[in-house]
Parts: sequence; structure tokens; C-alpha cells
Amino acid sequence: MLELESSQKDNRHFSTELFKMKSQYDESNESIEALRRENKNLAEEIKDLMAQLSDGGRSIYESEKDRKRLECEKDELQSALEEAETAIEQEEINVNRISLELSAVRVEIERRLKEKEDEFENTRFNH
Repeated sequence: MLELESSQKDNRHFSTELFKMKSQYDESNESIEALRRENKNLAEEIKDLMAQLSDGGRSIYESEKDRKRLECEKDELQSALEEAETAIEQEEINVNRISLELSAVRVEIERRLKEKEDEFENTRFNH
């Protein structure tokens, strides 16, 4: 009889232990599932971040390419501006030179005209 009671007591004890272990097992499974879901979410988040990094890298590359292209255009425009300024300066020199030559021609024409008028006056008074 003592043995029966001892067996029943052991049985209750093992049943309690089994129930605790089953509860712990269920909790562990729930934790594992929660961790799997979190892992999956984190993997998706990493995938999204990697895509953003890739896009950002492409964006930086494109921006750098545009910056270099615009830098070249700026240099070309700067060079063209300098050439145009040099051409304008040369044309201003030519205009000033031609103005001086024109003034000299006017003075010469006026001098000759004055000489002809004087000759005409002299011829008129002498006849």
C-alpha cells in the first residue's frame, strides 16, 4: 500500500513536472515563432535598406556624373567668354584705330578743301 501511495505521489510529481515542461516547451515554441517573425521582418528591412543604399549609390553616381558634365560645360563657356572678350577688345582697338585714321582723313580733306578755296579766291581776285 505504501508502495502504491509512493507511486501515486511520484506520478503526481511527474505529472506536475510534465505539465511544467510542456508549458515551457509551448512557451519556447511561441518564442521561436516570434523570433522567426522578427527575423523575417528584420530580413525584409535589411533588404529594403540595401535597396535604398543601392539607389543612393546610383543617385550619388548620377549626381557626380552631372556635376562633372556641368563642370565641363562651365569650363567651355568660360573659355568661349574669354575668347569673346578678347575679340571685343581687338575690335575696340580696330574701331579706335579706324576712328583716328578717319579723323586724320577729315583733317587732310579740310586742309585740302581750304587750300582749294584759297586758290579759288586767289584766282578770282587775280582775274
